[in-house]
Amino acid sequence: LPRAQLGTLAAVAGGVLPLGAGGATVFAFAPEAGGVYLSSSVNLSAVSDLDALNTSSPAALEVALRVPRGPGAAAVRALHLCTSEVEGCGDTGEPALWAADAAGCLTATGLASGKVLGAWRWAAADAAQHSPVALAGNSSHLQLLAPCVAGHRQTVLSAPYSDLIAAGGGSEGAACGL
Repeated sequence: LPRAQLGTLAAVAGGVLPLGAGGATVFAFAPEAGGVYLSSSVNLSAVSDLDALNTSSPAALEVALRVPRGPGAAAVRALHLCTSEVEGCGDTGEPALWAADAAGCLTATGLASGKVLGAWRWAAADAAQHSPVALAGNSSHLQLLAPCVAGHRQTVLSAPYSDLIAAGGGSEGAACGL
């Protein structure tokens, strides 16, 4: 992806995908200009000259995959990679990429299937447009940090991956354009 096309990043998440022995370290990133991409990371312990890496960095970032998003999908504001069944991932049987967008939608996409696993409304679209948001997760739960109402204090919302996946988004998925 050329640097000019990449622009400023709105969100980044990293993790180790369970591929073969030891897995593969990857990161997901969402430029402000739109789109969500997956790429491998640079193993800094294998780089002998960090100064050379900083001054002679490539003109393009190698992109392994553009994550499918629906037509007209809002800009992504936060990302979280749930990368193994050990972490939970809501019994999806595959690693999942969670994305919170500026329209107030939270979407889970399976990284093996490319299938949207569900979508949920985390805020009204007008409240989400200018609200800061962050995603994180542990072995069983997804956490979303955002104000419940625009202009108010931040709140931590937490739900088990399995409950979110089991619900599949329902009417919220339809409200998110799925």
